[in-house]
Amino acid sequence: MVKKLFSILAVVLLGINCWGCMPILIGSVGAGDRAFWFSDKISQEFNQPFELAIGSVKRGLTALNLPITKEAKTSDSAQIISRYPSQETVIVEVTFVSDLKSRVDVRVGILKNNPDAAETILRSILKNI
Repeated sequence: MVKKLFSILAVVLLGINCWGCMPILIGSVGAGDRAFWFSDKISQEFNQPFELAIGSVKRGLTALNLPITKEAKTSDSAQIISRYPSQETVIVEVTFVSDLKSRVDVRVGILKNNPDAAETILRSILKNI
């Protein structure tokens, strides 16, 4: 039983490593618990209700003079699309976690991501909480 569990765990970890989704940035940043890279997106949980997190994202994008080109919202998630000055697409997703917590995912670029730009946007969002 233990051998089988270790084998499954090893396969899962190897799969994650080969897939390229290992967290590369872990730590406390601003108002959230941690920021980390996952699947070419930088993600962070905020101690802020869903609706207020959406407002923080909009203010963060506006502070960087990034125009909001599209916005879609459901009861538990929102997607805000913008354009970076280098003409890369910016996708910011806000997800409801709990009444007092939301998760924000930032990706810049479609085919090739721009991690520096994503971090800049996340920092701007943090400043506008």
